[in-house]
Amino acid sequence: MSKAAPLIPPRPAHDVPWKLRHSGVLAMCARGCDKHGRLNKALLQAICEKYNYRRPGSIREIWKKYKESFLSGDGFRVNRSGTSGRKHKYTADGLVQAIRNVPLVKRRTLRSLSYHANIPRLTLHNYLRRGLLKRATSSIKPALKQANIQRRLNYCRAKVEADGNFNDLLYDVHVDEKWFFVQQIDEKYYLLPDEDVDLYRSCKHKSHIEKVMFGAAVARPRTNPLTGEVWDGKIHLHPFVEYAYAQRSSVNRPAGTRITKPRSINKEVYREWLCEYVVHAIVAQWPDWCEKRAQIQQDNATPHINPTDERWLEVTNFYRQPENGGWNITLSFQPPNSPDLNICDLAQFRAMQSLQQQHVTKNVDELITIVKNCWRDFPIPTSKKIWSSLQLIYNEVINADGAAATTEDAATDSPTGVEAVAAGQTQELTDALHQLSLQVTAEEGIAWETLLDEIDWEDRGGHDEPAVDDSGAVEGLDGLEEAAA
Repeated sequence: MSKAAPLIPPRPAHDVPWKLRHSGVLAMCARGCDKHGRLNKALLQAICEKYNYRRPGSIREIWKKYKESFLSGDGFRVNRSGTSGRKHKYTADGLVQAIRNVPLVKRRTLRSLSYHANIPRLTLHNYLRRGLLKRATSSIKPALKQANIQRRLNYCRAKVEADGNFNDLLYDVHVDEKWFFVQQIDEKYYLLPDEDVDLYRSCKHKSHIEKVMFGAAVARPRTNPLTGEVWDGKIHLHPFVEYAYAQRSSVNRPAGTRITKPRSINKEVYREWLCEYVVHAIVAQWPDWCEKRAQIQQDNATPHINPTDERWLEVTNFYRQPENGGWNITLSFQPPNSPDLNICDLAQFRAMQSLQQQHVTKNVDELITIVKNCWRDFPIPTSKKIWSSLQLIYNEVINADGAAATTEDAATDSPTGVEAVAAGQTQELTDALHQLSLQVTAEEGIAWETLLDEIDWEDRGGHDEPAVDDSGAVEGLDGLEEAAA
């Protein structure tokens, strides 16, 4: 009994690259053809069986393209790059004209653009992948009034000293607050094709995700030029929480268990943190080789207190007495709508959040522990670069006459901000400022360092934040872990 033929003839072996398959077909044709280039049936059948072609006509079509050049002695070359495949339905000019006629508000998605331009969505996706289209985003920016712009400009100009250099900011202390969440709403992972990981997560509502607000006080890291001792600038990190005890037993905890709850922030809570924690931490941690003065900068949030607050004046006047150290601690507001002028909003909190999201936290207590560890392990070189970047932002704000500086502003050939401040001064000062601008460009943002030139950060010593108990008293620095470089 003869074997029945398959209902579907075998297709060419697509797992073999087409250039390799065609080269093999042409090689067999060149070896098996006669002197006139004709192919016999046995040869065609052998080629079809080896390379899984359904009909000999396909072999003849391939051989026909290269037979004449092979018989003439020129050889043949298999290359279809740029000429193979179906022709594109839309030319570049036609695509540009069709899309240009669609209003911008109707180009927010490929589906909407496809409908209004009468172009298939898959076609638009292919053109996007080829670079004929590009994605662009638009984010809402703070609206700066003329008064805000002038205050930003005056603030940044005040940072330029008489010699044309920016202030070293060694006596500035930036404070701010930020929410940290136990888990994120959206999380992204990279998995292998054979990995089967259960990524399902659920909660009652995304607004019920546990979170804690942290307040931080940060100063610029510095090094003692005589002894090489390094201070990391981490003054204080405080979680705004309150503790209660469970009234009833449940499946989660027995009665009497201490519970950590986020604390709502108002003016009284902020005043307590600033006067009882931050000021004491500055006095306890400030380097001995530096002058005893600090200017605390805060944003314009509603709970923040004024420099004329009675409790604030009472605490600062206490430390201003010679028998209490003779400290000069002041409080000021940064320009409104200017988060880029605060170290915490600029990069400190976002960098700490990136480190925190690399750990799994299940409750508020674990979140507080992880965030404190991220604060302790935050590298000093990164903190130094953030402060240097802040000085560059001062420069760009002056370039933009107080407006919000963008990345395009930094690439222009306009004079530097410090040059604009010194426009009415002597030619020698203008030349010096130009050299400073070139130095900033060459060092890629790490400029105006007035301390040691090179420091081995791995072998440095460190200072730790003071431990503060529930009553607000500072316990000191002994016994705490050393901060990582």
